[in-house]
Amino acid sequence: MIQQAEIASCPDPVMTFITDAYRALTDLGLRNKMISLPAASSRGRSIDLAVDPDALVEFFAQPDAAGKIGSDILPLAQESQRSAADLRRSIISLIADAEIIASEQGIETRRLALGMIEWKDADGANRTAPMFTIPVTVTNDLTITQAGPLEPNETFPLFADSFGCTVGIDPTKPPSRALVVKAHAVEPVKPGGIAILGYKPRVNLNLYAGKSAAMHRAVDISARPHLTEVGALRILAGLSPASTRNHLKTPNLHIVDADLSQDEVVTAARAGESFVLQGPPGTGKSQTIVNVVANLLNDGKRVLVSAEKTAALEVIADRWPKNVQGIPCPVLLTEGGAPLGPEAQFAVATPAVAALKIPPGVSFDTLIVDEASQMRLAHSAVVAALADQIIVIGDSQQMAPSNLFARVGQTQVSATMIHSLLDHAVASNLPSRLLKQHYRSKHESLILFSNKNYYRGQLDIIPSPLRNGSLGTAFKFVSDAVYDRGGAGDNVVEANALISDALEIAKANNSRRRNPLGGTPRSVGIITLNENQRDLILTLLPEALERQSLSELDLAGTNGHGRHFVKALENVQGDERDIILVSTTYGRDRKQRFIANLGVLSQPGAANRVNVLATRSKWKTVVYHSFEMELLADASSDGAESFRKYWREVQNCSEIRPSLVPLDESNPGDDLELAFRLMQKRLKFERYFVHKFPRFVAGFEKDDPHRYVISFYITGLYSPLQEASDIARIKNAGWQLCRIPIDEWRADPEKMADGVYRVMSKASLVKIDL
Repeated sequence: MIQQAEIASCPDPVMTFITDAYRALTDLGLRNKMISLPAASSRGRSIDLAVDPDALVEFFAQPDAAGKIGSDILPLAQESQRSAADLRRSIISLIADAEIIASEQGIETRRLALGMIEWKDADGANRTAPMFTIPVTVTNDLTITQAGPLEPNETFPLFADSFGCTVGIDPTKPPSRALVVKAHAVEPVKPGGIAILGYKPRVNLNLYAGKSAAMHRAVDISARPHLTEVGALRILAGLSPASTRNHLKTPNLHIVDADLSQDEVVTAARAGESFVLQGPPGTGKSQTIVNVVANLLNDGKRVLVSAEKTAALEVIADRWPKNVQGIPCPVLLTEGGAPLGPEAQFAVATPAVAALKIPPGVSFDTLIVDEASQMRLAHSAVVAALADQIIVIGDSQQMAPSNLFARVGQTQVSATMIHSLLDHAVASNLPSRLLKQHYRSKHESLILFSNKNYYRGQLDIIPSPLRNGSLGTAFKFVSDAVYDRGGAGDNVVEANALISDALEIAKANNSRRRNPLGGTPRSVGIITLNENQRDLILTLLPEALERQSLSELDLAGTNGHGRHFVKALENVQGDERDIILVSTTYGRDRKQRFIANLGVLSQPGAANRVNVLATRSKWKTVVYHSFEMELLADASSDGAESFRKYWREVQNCSEIRPSLVPLDESNPGDDLELAFRLMQKRLKFERYFVHKFPRFVAGFEKDDPHRYVISFYITGLYSPLQEASDIARIKNAGWQLCRIPIDEWRADPEKMADGVYRVMSKASLVKIDL
């Protein structure tokens, strides 16, 4: 029997989980720039300006104040002097990383630090911490403008308090007079302590995680003791969810199309279940979320949808139908927007923005987390603290959280918190469901490799009507390219080859926009295997477009939607574009040596990165490489091996093969097989013929076997939801579609077979716009 003392000593799993999250949310270590800012340097994107902080505060207080880095207004400090080319590339790198963090966290980290707190650590080393930061906009021509209010450093006072030193920053005073220290000494008060030495004038442009303290406060158990009773936190702490099941009195509502597996998710959510939803690429996670939310709102529930990436949340908001009566629209919270009102029923926010904009005391019935493989477990605690039911949506075969935000001072310190929310939920044995219908790819070669190697062939994929190589995945070898190993870490020749093809796409898009009958512009995304190549392309691409009288708009989709991106592989999960161009970057160096190191693809457990890389496009993926793929044959990393396998399978197996001949007539087969048999018999001596795919029969002209002209889909064989999904995906893949009711076929199959010929003769006159 357990004694009372033993019971008392047993740790509370909810308290432990919340405490671990609290500690992890703000890094109080010296790598955090809000605590210890490194000395100025002439390299990298940390740039010191030789200007007085007080004077700069006054300057930005003027209307429309703007200054160019390196000008008389914002001169470079001596320690940060560099060439004009190096300065521009440093700024381009800073802009790129800041935009990625904004998309992944919803907060602005591109900031000027104004004034410093000088302090001494326990080892006697002098250090500085920013006193204030101010968000700024920085353009490629080096112009800086203010983008938000001056904000005091909230992190350093937390750090100082852990050493028994009370530090205050008065936001009403200029930096030189804002520091308030209640426990001040030239030397540490006690062994292992710190000393605050005073104010130091310094201005630094960098990436700063200035808003992490808000998430820290959101799970502060001392201020919010009720958190131990919050349902979603209890579930994440490993306790079984409540067994109560809601009785559903109405059928499921579909405000956007839903297939059978998606509808089952809606039912589980309405019943009050907490679960994991595995959604492989292109399987309709966003439309599933829309229908789940609509039903919960219709049931009178309050819903919060969260994700690390603002792009994922914007997709939800954009796909929300505006003409649905009685159902509230989403409130998309932003760092610069208003706080959430108490009457809001449906909110959408990243954890960082939720901590800033959802007032204490506001709660929700259900939390839905999208792209959960990218959400840090500690971050998920911030939004889990607001709801009882939790639905975790993601894909275990995709990437773990990006480490970019860690580099600006927000890292985990607890071993419990190093996992993603999705990994944690799966390991906790939360019930799991799977979406199987694939919608994204216009050609099956864009998903076949991943389906085979990551999803055990479980995805239901519709083939493309075009078999001529104009769509799908292709690898392109770039000869004479050089990887600048030990230098800039980029590949100029490969970058220019990619940019050359991007310009051709931009020209075609420009022509399509000017000609209403020219077709649909295609959006473009560019992926690199390291940030150095990303920065190089970001530097070269705008200049190349300008020389051709083109703009970045010419790399976007219809009406400017799907703005083009240039990102390192680590930051593209959740993104999709019509066309993806991939710069492998690595290759032979100037001495023709090749080292089988592909950067992030050579790190342990990198195989999932290949899955992400392979599944970002709707229409076409082109992978540029400067080395022979056979050179990876002896690579030891699973990522490099998966990349080589990807290349090999694209060469050898890039199509879903149709059935060319019917089964033996002694085998009766199903209705689709019987129809296929009769169609082939009817068309034997005609100019048209048919093949059979798993869901439909495909017609083509015998002298043009690389382009199917139409699909024949027999209705009445599957459930209405399955049929609706099939038809939507067939049309999405670019097929012309002819529906044949099964009752009519069975009533007079010979007549229907004659009709097939007439339909094909008309369909062959229509050009499929791809």
